[in-house]
Amino acid sequence: MQRRSYIQYDSNRGGSAALAREETRQWQVIENPYSQAAVQRRRTAVTRRARRLSRALCVAACGILVTGMVAQITMSVALNAQSKRQSELYAQIQTLQRNKDVKKETISNLSADGRIEQEAQKLGMVFPQEGQLRALSVLLPAEGTQMADAQP
Repeated sequence: MQRRSYIQYDSNRGGSAALAREETRQWQVIENPYSQAAVQRRRTAVTRRARRLSRALCVAACGILVTGMVAQITMSVALNAQSKRQSELYAQIQTLQRNKDVKKETISNLSADGRIEQEAQKLGMVFPQEGQLRALSVLLPAEGTQMADAQP
C-alpha cells in the first residue's frame, strides 16, 4: 500500500515571528506525488495534451490536403484550357496550310506556259516590234562613292 502523503521540509518558509501559524511552518504535509490520484491526474493531463496535439496535426494535415486538392483542380482546369487552345491553333494551322496549297496550285495554273500569253492576247496586248525596243544602260556608283546632286 502506498502512502497518501508525506512531510516536506522547506527551509524558505517560516520565520521567528510567525512560527505559531501553520502556513509559515518550515514543514508541510503534501500529497504523495506517486499516489494513484496524482498519477491519474498526470495521465489525464498528458492525454489531453496528446489529444490537442493530434487534433492540431489532423487539422494541419487536412489543410495541406485541401490546399493540394485545390491546386490540383486549378492546374487541371488550366491544363484543359491550354489543351483546348492548342487544338484550336492546330485546326487553324491545318486550315491555313490547305489555303496555302490551294493558292499555290492556282498560281501554278495561272503561270503555266502559254497561259499568261493567252490572257495578254485576250486583253489586246501584243509583242513589241524590233524598232520599238530601246535598251538603256545605267552605271551604278561603286560602293563608298557619294553621288552629287544634279544641277540644272
